[in-house]
Amino acid sequence: MPAAWQTVRVFISSTFRDMQAERDWLVRFVFPRLREDLLNSLTSREIAEDVLEHIDSDDAADVMADLSEDKQREVIALLDDQEQREDIQELLTYAEGTAGALMAKELISVRTDWTVARAIVDMRRQAQEVQHVYTIYVVDKDDRLFGLLALK
Repeated sequence: MPAAWQTVRVFISSTFRDMQAERDWLVRFVFPRLREDLLNSLTSREIAEDVLEHIDSDDAADVMADLSEDKQREVIALLDDQEQREDIQELLTYAEGTAGALMAKELISVRTDWTVARAIVDMRRQAQEVQHVYTIYVVDKDDRLFGLLALK
């Protein structure tokens, strides 16, 4: 990850931990400019390898949306992970602000018709590809949301 990102993360977490107003100001006014400057300073290869490969698909799609169409094509072509490439491309098709544009492709789901034993085995398998698990989504046989189990 580029050093500038690490510096910003440490600065915010250590200095503004309990200062909501300052955090809001940074998010609203400083981060967009910093993000734009950072993305403009990186090559397509650096964006693919140093940025996108280390973040969830929804965040990766947000980064890609800030790039020109030409740079998007270059970055997508440089992604090694076929599934990640397809996830990002799919998320980019959703209009800004819609549920599809906000969702992450990395999640854990179980089906309503599974036994508990089957659900546990499948959750463990799915968890190998998900960095942080906060919620288990329960879906029916047609992948429609039935409910969820919050783990926090």
